[in-house]
Amino acid sequence: MYLSTSTTIALVAAIAELTSALPQPKVSWNETTIIARRQADNLNTTVPSNETTIQLTRRQDDLNTTVPCNETTILTRRQEDLNTTVPANETIPAPLMFKRKYKLPTRQVPSEGILSRVARSLHLKRAFEGEFTFYSPAGGVGACGTTIADTDFAAALSASTFGEDTFDPATGQPTNPNCGRRLRASVGDKSVEVTVVDKCAGCQGAGDLDLTPAAFQALTGSLDSGRVSGSWDFI
Repeated sequence: MYLSTSTTIALVAAIAELTSALPQPKVSWNETTIIARRQADNLNTTVPSNETTIQLTRRQDDLNTTVPCNETTILTRRQEDLNTTVPANETIPAPLMFKRKYKLPTRQVPSEGILSRVARSLHLKRAFEGEFTFYSPAGGVGACGTTIADTDFAAALSASTFGEDTFDPATGQPTNPNCGRRLRASVGDKSVEVTVVDKCAGCQGAGDLDLTPAAFQALTGSLDSGRVSGSWDFI
């Protein structure tokens, strides 16, 4: 049976009308369908844009984005842990970041003057050996700027151990660090404690001491010998 052209056109129109009248299936908008729709962009398919789809699209963008893992990105993530704003294009060295995070103390370097005093202190804390003599200051003023009596338990260090004479520019008083130091002098099983008040210009050895008569007699028992060998150290 053959249909005429007019009959065929009428039949196609009827079929189209019936098809448009059928209910359209509802699409469930979930992450899978949105991804599928986004992949169909080349087909010019329009994806509804609402808050849910935008969030899902962003999540998918994160999944499809490769972040290079190098020193700069690692340091940036570490800096974010510190809640510190990092200027753009600035790379913070790892040691500096560690220091900022844990607030490490800054190392203080002593001045040359302090180092010199420490070295002198260490040097003078060792035991000395030398010749002990005595002299009579008879109330005179020693190199440390104080009067010295024969009855004082005092001593004069050799010039090499005493060091240079230094003075306060404001008062003119001696400021040698050995002035006023206490030391223990020993001869055999006897010892006395004396205070450094003077400098012995005639002493030859670094361990030589020139004692007051009272200190020398307490140490040796008399002034007759005039010179004995002994040892001493600061206390």
